[in-house]
Amino acid sequence: MYPLEKGGMLFYNTHSGEIRKDILQFPNFMERVDMDEEAMEQIGLLMQQSVSRHLIADAPLGVFLSGGLDSSIIAVLASREVPQLQTNSIYFDHPDYSERKYQQMLVEQLNCTHNLS
Repeated sequence: MYPLEKGGMLFYNTHSGEIRKDILQFPNFMERVDMDEEAMEQIGLLMQQSVSRHLIADAPLGVFLSGGLDSSIIAVLASREVPQLQTNSIYFDHPDYSERKYQQMLVEQLNCTHNLS
């Protein structure tokens, strides 16, 4: 048994017995983006790719929708990939803590199937 080099990955095909090595490519954080539009486009693309990779499943998928910015962005990006996206939320009865109105706004905008607890 031998260790892989740093960032190394080993792929083994159980059908053919083929073994393949690869190196994980890390992003270059030193790269400078001078245009705001270019930066926003790159961020949007990377976020969409990240959400898309997490939507690969052989079972129905859903997104937790708190009503906050993070979960709202994830729900919007996921809805581009999954028709009739399922969302799940909880809410608080106290009006100072409830984000139910924000959850409902997004549910209506995305036309998704929503489960409220």
